[in-house]
Amino acid sequence: MSMLVVYGKTVVAAPGKVFSNAFIEIHNGRIYRITYFGKEPDIEADIVMPGFIDPHAHCRDWKQSRKETLKSAGEAAVHGGITQVHDMPNTVPPIMGEDDVKRRLEAAERSRIPVRYMLYVGLSSGRSQVREAADCVLKYPQVAGLKLYAGESVGGLAVADPVKQLEVYRALASSKYHGVLLVHCEKVSEFSDGIWSVNNPQTWCDIRPPKAEIESVRDQLGFAVKAGFKGRLHFCHVTVPESVELIRAAPKTLRVSCGVTPHHLLLSSEIMKRKSRGLYYKVNPPLRTEQAVLGLVRKLLTGSIDWIETDHAPHTINEKLSAPFASGLPELDTFSNFIAALGRHYGVPWDDVLKLTSLNAVKAFGLPSREIKPGNAANMTLIDMNPETIEREDLKTNCGWSPYEGMTFPGRCRAVIIDGEPLVLKDGVSIRSRRQ
Repeated sequence: MSMLVVYGKTVVAAPGKVFSNAFIEIHNGRIYRITYFGKEPDIEADIVMPGFIDPHAHCRDWKQSRKETLKSAGEAAVHGGITQVHDMPNTVPPIMGEDDVKRRLEAAERSRIPVRYMLYVGLSSGRSQVREAADCVLKYPQVAGLKLYAGESVGGLAVADPVKQLEVYRALASSKYHGVLLVHCEKVSEFSDGIWSVNNPQTWCDIRPPKAEIESVRDQLGFAVKAGFKGRLHFCHVTVPESVELIRAAPKTLRVSCGVTPHHLLLSSEIMKRKSRGLYYKVNPPLRTEQAVLGLVRKLLTGSIDWIETDHAPHTINEKLSAPFASGLPELDTFSNFIAALGRHYGVPWDDVLKLTSLNAVKAFGLPSREIKPGNAANMTLIDMNPETIEREDLKTNCGWSPYEGMTFPGRCRAVIIDGEPLVLKDGVSIRSRRQ
């Protein structure tokens, strides 16, 4: 029998269940008990929580392995305290049907990606393709849902025409799809006619204004109602409080949720005025004004946001600083740093952090319980509340850089435990569960 003992100064086990100075005994990959009388733990941490889930990551690989591989994405996730990632379909080639799903799952298995792995299937406006994609969600447990790009972003999966977007919802309704549909909302007709200047990177934020997101959110809600869509409609990476307000005012006939990224909560468009690094922060949807960021933070603090999603989108430095001046930011490595800041700087109760990092996603995707309680699989994130400054040489992502380099956060990931096995310790100390 294998055994592992974890000690947490604070154990955030489940909503309303927070233990101080507790020991968690893990037998054969499952939680055996939580006790105050343990001794000689195998690993200690300031905060122990159910393992973080990232429902929105771009793991690249295949023809984009220079940016990221499945393995390096998994290693970056572990470094950031994430125990499960959901991979987006705008790979090269894209994931659009059953053959693509099988190939991707086989690649993930071959890569020995160290975290739990799920993926999405992309949608076109073709009715038969939509049906096949919906069937994949039913057939393959590792397919978490479907992704609609209702606007232009990286890759060629955009369904920009609102008429065709409505057809997607109708096809899903006729297929009786009840799963999760994630949407990237940017209405192309609301993009500015202005010209983006590489010498003034912040003009990217002007070309893709907040109205493009807000009107696309309004469209998707209307299309879902009109088509009789019965699944869960999730709005990815919302950037302004007005979008959140529309989502929360959605008709009761719809099941809706929304996520925000660390970069849209931490960074404003002002940072793109820095001549030396402005291009690094080009992303879709763009960074917003300081006022919008503050409004979005308020929505988070009042419980209007369902989860934090990284939208980890790695590109090489050369691709960021020269043509095509790619949009996207790597986020997996630094996720636990941001979560530590949520508790220390933003004052978010650990009980709410729990919902934002795992429990709400568990409910939305119908995943096994993540709570730290006897009988559950031992999937945990361990955090030490020691300040950490982000340094390039510490990163695990293949792209090799972070938008937060030089920034100091109040905590960091100490280790993750996946199915009872500790995968990494921040200080490089290796441990294994004891065999008895």
